[in-house]
Order: sequence, then structure tokens, then C-alpha cells
Amino acid sequence: MAFWSKDKGEKEPPLDPSAYVARKEYPKAIAAYRSQITAQPKNYVLRQKVADVLCLAGREKDSLADYSAAADGYQQEGFLIKAIAILKKMQKLDPGNASVEARLTKLSVLGSSASSAIGTPPADSSFRGNSAAGDELSLDMEAIDDEPSIPVAPMDDETSASAPAQLLATPLFSDLTPDEMKGLIGRLRHRDFGSGSVLVTEGAPGDSLFVLSQGRVRVTTRGPGDKAVDLAELREGDFFGEVSLLTGKPRTATITSLEHTEVLELTREDLLELERTHPRVTAVIREFYEKRVASTVEAMIHAARPPKSKSRG
Repeated sequence: MAFWSKDKGEKEPPLDPSAYVARKEYPKAIAAYRSQITAQPKNYVLRQKVADVLCLAGREKDSLADYSAAADGYQQEGFLIKAIAILKKMQKLDPGNASVEARLTKLSVLGSSASSAIGTPPADSSFRGNSAAGDELSLDMEAIDDEPSIPVAPMDDETSASAPAQLLATPLFSDLTPDEMKGLIGRLRHRDFGSGSVLVTEGAPGDSLFVLSQGRVRVTTRGPGDKAVDLAELREGDFFGEVSLLTGKPRTATITSLEHTEVLELTREDLLELERTHPRVTAVIREFYEKRVASTVEAMIHAARPPKSKSRG
């Protein structure tokens, strides 16, 4: 096996940008990503990555142009949830930005008639979520694991009104009208979690739904002897928590991030506020859940745990 050795006066080869990030050498990571972007100017995934590193380096304002380009790329390729998440992040970094608000409004029109397929951007396609219970999962934790489907053509500013059907969106929201989608997007909150973070804990009070816009999470429950039992891995586009959102019941599983993870959250308080002007939104979420009640995490938990023995006497 050949090894690289450093001769006198020879510089070390540059590291992969992610390696620089791991070492918190953010200026070097930014320079490395910029070099890759120069070679691949249309790679919107790289634009998001360099924007993320700029934020880590404390240069939030400098990240906005790259986030904006990434959001455009995701929208044009049909990755609606990713585009919305980036724009919601931009809202946190630059409150009151009228351009961001206008773009979210446009996405609400596109998303209301989007395809119910879920897609993962090409650069992230090496990961496929998997479920211990099969290809489709709906949880208190409810997550849907459909096969990804790439839209037949990219979207642009001149797209006709009929073209939004090519967009990819979580099926949870695919039956909403443009006005309902606009109201919903306005209530979504962007949150991010580091690797190993617990998003929700089994048995804890719950009152919100989450849509994964980036990263992967593991779903576990307590088995015999309180031993953790793996139920599933969820990926971008999956969602969980609608039972707690609709009923306020405690969480029925624990969700832990396997890497840096970002989500869009809808709280029960925001849903109740949304109901005042858009009462059908709750009905759409409830109907979607009821159609998939047979594959809920509760059913998976019962299957994972042995039946209780009947008491004698």
C-alpha cells in the first residue's frame, strides 16, 4: 500500500472541505468549497454547504447569497421542502426580508398542487432511509418512506400554472390549496440539531409535528428490560409527530439525530391559530394520518414487544 510522504518544502495536499469543518478550520473549508463551486457553478448543494460553514464561522450575513442560490436550485429541481427550509432559515438570519417572504408565497402556490412523491437531492442520494417494518411508516412519529422520484423537468420563473405538479413535496401537505399552504408555511419554524441530539423522547409531552428537511434520525422504543429497540431510520421528506400534534398525547418513541439534522416544525398552538382562518388544514392532516393508521409506530411497538402474560388466579 502506498502512502503519501511529505518531502522537504512540499505542502500537504488539501483536505476535503468536510474534514476542515470537523477540525473547525472554517476559512479553509470555505475556500475549499469555493474552489469546488468554481468548477461546478450550478451545484446548489455546494452553495448550501458553504453557506452553512459561513454561519458556523459567525458570518451569517455573508451566507445569505449562497443560501438564496441554493434555495433557487432546490426549487428548480423540485425539492420543495429543502427550498422552504432554506428560506425559513434565511428569515431567521434576516428578519423582514420582503424578497424571502415573496419567494415563500410563490412556493406555497407551487406546493399546493405538487406531486406526493418525495425526493432527495442527487448529491445526497447515497442514503436511503429504511424501516424495520417495511417501506411505509406512519408514526406518532409517523413517517412516510416513499421511493424518490425526480421531476421530468426543472422549474423556472416562467413556469406555467400547470407545471407545479412536477414538484416534489411531503404527501402530508399535498392536498392543500395555495392559500392554505401559504398559511401553513407561515407557521412552520426552522430548527436544527447536532449529531446525537434527541429531538423527542418517548413518554414526554408532545404537541408538534416535524418534517425532516436535512439529515437522518433513528426511531427507537423501549423494549423488554427497557432495552432500546430500533424501529426505523427516517430521512429527508419524512415526517413524525402528527398524533401528538392532533391529540396532545405523549410521544410514543424516541427520535435521535444520526448527523446534523434540520427540521420544519408545526406546533399545536400554531395549528390552532391557523385553524381560525384555514380550518381544513387540520382535517387534511387528520385524514392523512387515518389513511395510514395501520402502519403507525404504535403497531410497530406492539409487534416489537412480547405480549403480556395473563395473571393467575
